Order: sequence, then structure tokens, then C-alpha cells
Amino acid sequence: MIIERDAFYDALQKLVGITERRSVLPVLKNIKVVFGEKTTVTATDLEVSAMVTLPQADDEMELCINGRLLFDILKGLEKGDVDILRDGAIAYIKQGKTVYTLALADSGDYPSVDKDLEDVSVEFTLESKVLLDAIRRVEYAVSDDDTRYQIGGVRLMTHNGKLATIGTDGYRLAMNIKDTPLVFDGVTIPKKALSDIYNIVGMGEQVNVSVGKSAVKFVTAKSLLICRTIDAAYPQLDAVISVNGDHNDAAVNRIEFLRAVKKVMIMAPKDRVIKASFMKNVLSLQAEGDVGKAKETIPLEYDGGDVDFCLNGKFLIDVLGNGTDDTVILKTPKPECAVGRSIFFIEKDAATLGIVMPIRV
Repeated sequence: MIIERDAFYDALQKLVGITERRSVLPVLKNIKVVFGEKTTVTATDLEVSAMVTLPQADDEMELCINGRLLFDILKGLEKGDVDILRDGAIAYIKQGKTVYTLALADSGDYPSVDKDLEDVSVEFTLESKVLLDAIRRVEYAVSDDDTRYQIGGVRLMTHNGKLATIGTDGYRLAMNIKDTPLVFDGVTIPKKALSDIYNIVGMGEQVNVSVGKSAVKFVTAKSLLICRTIDAAYPQLDAVISVNGDHNDAAVNRIEFLRAVKKVMIMAPKDRVIKASFMKNVLSLQAEGDVGKAKETIPLEYDGGDVDFCLNGKFLIDVLGNGTDDTVILKTPKPECAVGRSIFFIEKDAATLGIVMPIRV
């Protein structure tokens, strides 16, 4: 069996991470390779399953083989053809004078991956880059707290009849809306599955998304990925993302704001708190640590009353660093109702929203 090294290696590079997660089933350390008219490479940890399609092979053969070892072997080989032979429960991988011998697992023990979802509620197709951008723009706000399981992933949902993604950890929120008409209840994709989605869904120009009762299925021309969704109620956020007239409008250059935050963060204490003071056409940022303090002022389009907020500087860097517009629109709480109100960061087309909750000190 002759295979082209680069195509096989590229597929393994996208899949091998799935085989290295903790599992009670030793067979899941393997990948399943089926050579033939339709050559496929499959990996699963039972939570995330992925399959990549390769060019047609010149013969038929099936292997269940250690994913990391096969990846490392192909990584060390030269570009060009690689010869793979099977003799019972042994596989031989040859290129030139190099020969590797690997034990095979029973492919009959490997879980089935390409199966239909239960109770599909919605199915839609869009450009892969649109979906991946929607996820990437909110991932930074997803909770890392294992005790808050329900918000430990990106929420895929609809907002005002369009596809939207949301990430939150309870102290900040990110939301991105795409111009894709859609209506469904929404599902939460675990954070650990996001890197696999970037790798596998990114292989195709178009992706078909099927939302089932407990899983989401992504299919492109070259790949397939199924991941279990988080089985817990996601918080109701309509009230959180609404502005009810108790905010003033402001506008600031996003890059200047980001640079200013990074400068004062050098002197911030361990809790990363910085003070942001909104004044007429001026934004002042201050941080004070154990050995000194820093202050930076930048221009600001703002005509409201003077108001101060203590904010997590890392949260500001995240929301500003994930923006794309030169100018970011801010909705800042009015001085008379600043307590308990969040600051909204909105891009000009209103498709991207970031919310940061001030810190009480």
C-alpha cells in the first residue's frame, strides 16, 4: 500500500490531539484508518469524534494503530511516498532504508463515528470561515471554572433571527452576530472541543451543521466532526445584553485604548485591577501596585458626567484585542446609576458586543 506522506501527516496533525485525552478505554489512544475507494482517518474520545477523508488508495486495508506513534513516525519521514504493509496484527511502515514495526489493535473494538444524530432540531449550511470567526470572537470570555459547568463553552444560538455566538464567565461577556438567518433554541459547545472544530471544520469552504438532542455535527467536503454538547441550562442573558437608557455613549480608538491598558497594567497589582476615569473628552487609566503606580490618558469622545470604574485589566485587553474596528463604541453607566452596571463595547456594525463588569473595591 503506497500513500503520499504529506496528506496523511496533515490529517494526523489535526486528529492526534483527540487521542491523547484521558480515557478509560485503551483503544481510544488509536486512530482508525480505512484505505480504499474512500480513505478515511478517524479519532475519538467519545466526547469529540472526527473523521478526515483522504484521496483514494490503490488497495483496501484497515488499521487501528497508535495515533501519536504514527504521527511521530510520519513527522520524521521525508516528503514523498510511504509504503504501509499489514501482516495480521502487525503493520510495517517503510520509506527507503527506514522500517517501523507497529502492533495493531482490533479495529472491531473501535467506536463507530459517522452516525446520525438523535432528534435533529435544525440543520443549516454556511461558510466555514464565518462559523469559525463567530466562535473565535467570543472564546476568550468562556469560563474556565469547572464548577460552573453550564457556561464552560461557546453558546451557538440565534439572536433577532440571526446566528449568534456567546461566551461568558459571569464577570464579562462576548457576543458575535452573523448575517445568517436562523432560528433555533441553541446549544453549548464545550471549550475543549473548540480547537478540534478549528482544525477539522477549517478544512472545508462550506460546513453543514446539524444540531441534535445532545450533540452537534459538522460536515465539510473533506471532514466530519461530532461533539457532545453541555447538558445544562445556559443562563438567560437578554437582560444582560440590553441597554435601558441608563448608559452614556462614548467612542475611542481601539488600538490607543489597548496600548494604554497594557502600559498601566505593568504596575497593576496581582488582582489586575485598574481604574478607568471617564471625563469630558478624556479617558484616564491608572494602576497602583506595591512598588509604584502608572497613569495614562487618551482622547475620548464623551459628553457625559465624570465617572470612575475599577476594571480587570486583563478583561479589557481581551475585549479590545479581539475587536477589528478602528473605533469602538462604549456604553458607560451614567454616574447616578453606575453601581452594578456593566460597560458595553460595541463595534460599529453592532455585530460584536463585549461586556465587562466593574469591580467593587
